[in-house]
Amino acid sequence: MLMNCDSANKLVKQLQADKAAIQTKEAQNASYSYLNGETPEKPEYDFAETQAALRRYDDKIVKLKHAINVFNCTTQLDGLDMTIDAALVRMAMLNNEKTKLNSMRMAQKKSRMTTMRGVSEFTEINYAIEDAQTRYDEVSRELLAIQQALNIANLTKTFEIDIEA
Repeated sequence: MLMNCDSANKLVKQLQADKAAIQTKEAQNASYSYLNGETPEKPEYDFAETQAALRRYDDKIVKLKHAINVFNCTTQLDGLDMTIDAALVRMAMLNNEKTKLNSMRMAQKKSRMTTMRGVSEFTEINYAIEDAQTRYDEVSRELLAIQQALNIANLTKTFEIDIEA
């Protein structure tokens, strides 16, 4: 089956949801209770069949996730000198840097706090807010470029996978 990464990830989520439904049904039907003197109503449940179904879902999920990982490690992003897996790592780093820079660009140049004894303590930034803003903008542009390249790759580049076997 030929898939793109977006479709494969959506299929993984669907398989996980289907597996969770089986697990929920198993939790409801693997045991049953009744009061003394009542005739028990035994729910339908086949241990071996349920375990086999769960293993089939696990096998498909493993195959899909492995194919996605291989795709991510081997697929170069157009216009960028990195593979998808490297881009994902880079994005995490940039997001952390963007969070820090956002605080820095929003900081007051000088602030004052009064202690319990009534003494004023001053805090001044040791950088130019304009520099923090400039770097914030650079990081934002790089993040956008990576995200756009990832979106294009995830929707247009394909790989072959046989999950039915």
